[in-house]
Amino acid sequence: MKLGIENIDLSSLERAEPRRLTQQAGRIAFELGYAGVFYHSRYGHSIENWAIFEDWTMSERFPIHQPNSRKIAEGDPDLMEALRALGLILSD
Repeated sequence: MKLGIENIDLSSLERAEPRRLTQQAGRIAFELGYAGVFYHSRYGHSIENWAIFEDWTMSERFPIHQPNSRKIAEGDPDLMEALRALGLILSD
């Protein structure tokens, strides 16, 4: 009501305005303890958007235990492919 929307459904969250609606939806998901949200883009449902919440308690809520972890070699093919796909450059 405060936002001037009479009927709210999923399509209401896909529009750019009012921005306050999507911000409030994200805030509620965060406060409920979700690690993030996934949603389809307003530019087409074939485009997936992901938002991961940053939180100082994230490691407490979702602990990662990797007893067999190892360093990734600089020339690792998977790393190189990820960097290429994201348009990133590895540097010191």
